[in-house]
Amino acid sequence: DAIFYILEDLFKESTKKIKNPMSYIYINCHGNKNGLALGYLKTENEFEFYTNLKEKFDVISGKRIIMIDSCESGGATPLLAPNSYVIVSAEEDKPAKGDVVLGNWATRYWVCGAGYDFLPGQAHDMEADSNKNKKVSLKELCDYTNRKLKNNSRLHRCQIISNDPNGIIFE
Repeated sequence: DAIFYILEDLFKESTKKIKNPMSYIYINCHGNKNGLALGYLKTENEFEFYTNLKEKFDVISGKRIIMIDSCESGGATPLLAPNSYVIVSAEEDKPAKGDVVLGNWATRYWVCGAGYDFLPGQAHDMEADSNKNKKVSLKELCDYTNRKLKNNSRLHRCQIISNDPNGIIFE
């Protein structure tokens, strides 16, 4: 829990100074429908439950964009909150996939959809911006990712956990 207390203090101080703060939380680890095997836990068989994570994330003011690329991450529904915009890489009962060279597929498509390709290390147009307004909503990013996953014969699908799927997450 020490890392969360440090982050809590950091978020409290930094969000006081920003009018409309927007925090990005990216998590990539082993997961199951109830939680995540985060690195600070004692063994890889221990999981931090989503309900516990929600309590820790609730100290972050402003808009929270939470991106979870983990197996069975569709179970992250306890993270639902009015100011949280959650995108997950897999349904509650499905694994997330990737490979050694390209990393996890959902992460790669999220990054490309937001306007960056980490393989050549170059910024480009936001590929997920379907209406060409120079903004990407949670729904646009999820739809873009699912098209890419389907085109590449991936077996999992990205999902949204939010009260506002059309909320803008990248500008």
